[in-house]
Amino acid sequence: RLTPTIQKRYGILLNREPIKTTEWELETTVRITGKPAQGSDGIGIWYTQDLPTEGNLFGLTGSYDGVGIFLDSTVHNDNRVKIAATLNYGNTLVERSKAMGSYHNCDIALRNDPNGLKLKIVYKSNTLYLDTFDT
Repeated sequence: RLTPTIQKRYGILLNREPIKTTEWELETTVRITGKPAQGSDGIGIWYTQDLPTEGNLFGLTGSYDGVGIFLDSTVHNDNRVKIAATLNYGNTLVERSKAMGSYHNCDIALRNDPNGLKLKIVYKSNTLYLDTFDT
């Protein structure tokens, strides 16, 4: 468990060494547990130019240069989670409502799924791909 099932709490896993390639891939499995609208806020996955700083956009600041992929568990009052991807060049402060209201989003049943959700994120040929799989 990275964070407790309490809103406004966060935990961070990060890589301090830069990725020195123009194409990359990430596969991970995530789980979100707790009561809808009372549990955790969700998960942010970041690929940024510099190390991010602490803030209120899923634990980090909305002023980042890179890509943020967000799984927001507070949008619905059930077990669905909204997934969104937002690109920022560091010149705009991305707020949660803007990130989750982007055109690049979908809903998926995830909260309290005992198996979680497998995410595959690929950046190739200047295009970001995000696939979800049942585990």
